[in-house]
Parts: sequence; C-alpha cells; structure tokens
Amino acid sequence: KPEEFVEHSTTAEEIGFAGVMAGPLVRSSYRAGRLYAQAMAHHGRELADPLTHLAAVGPDRSVGP
Repeated sequence: KPEEFVEHSTTAEEIGFAGVMAGPLVRSSYRAGRLYAQAMAHHGRELADPLTHLAAVGPDRSVGP
C-alpha cells in the first residue's frame, strides 16, 4: 500500500530524520547521496563543490550514468 510508506516517511520526519526514502523496494543505500544532501541542507550546511550534483532536482545522478 503506497499510503503506508507515506505514513512511514511522515513519521520519520516528525521524529527528526532530515531525509527519508520509504518504499517497498528501498534499501539503505538507495539514493544515499540525495539523502545526505537533504540532511546537510536541513542543518544549514553547504555541500562541497564535487557533491553539489547530489542536491539537483530530477533523475538521481548519485549512481553511475
């Protein structure tokens, strides 16, 4: 049920997680770079220049071409 994962995501954010990826096939490393970028932004920290692509909106560019 997709709404179950929306609830998991909402709960995680409510208890303080800076970034959440919730879904039936999500593993801990899934889009880890994007979550890292979200966490850094949440804490008001800038990404190093070589990592700025992780904050880009659109297709995930954190893994391969």
